[in-house]
Amino acid sequence: MPSTDTTRRRRELAPWIDLSADQCRAARRLLGWTQNDLAAASGVCRKTIGNFERGACAPYPSSLKALREALQSAGVTFATSRKKHGIACLEA
Repeated sequence: MPSTDTTRRRRELAPWIDLSADQCRAARRLLGWTQNDLAAASGVCRKTIGNFERGACAPYPSSLKALREALQSAGVTFATSRKKHGIACLEA
């Protein structure tokens, strides 16, 4: 069972947690980025990104936040509802 501090941190990061592995992979490919490129832009280990995209593990909420912020900074927007997930790339 997670500690109270861990639970509180997850709640604080909750808006960023809504990033699926499929969205991450699609956004990265839309930008023409490798996993190494995303790792450099986000500060998240490439192995963590690979494991996440394969469905082998769920990253920490702080890692999901960093991934999403890096992709958004590069021009990707995320659309999420209860039933569907999507991405789009805004042109500069």
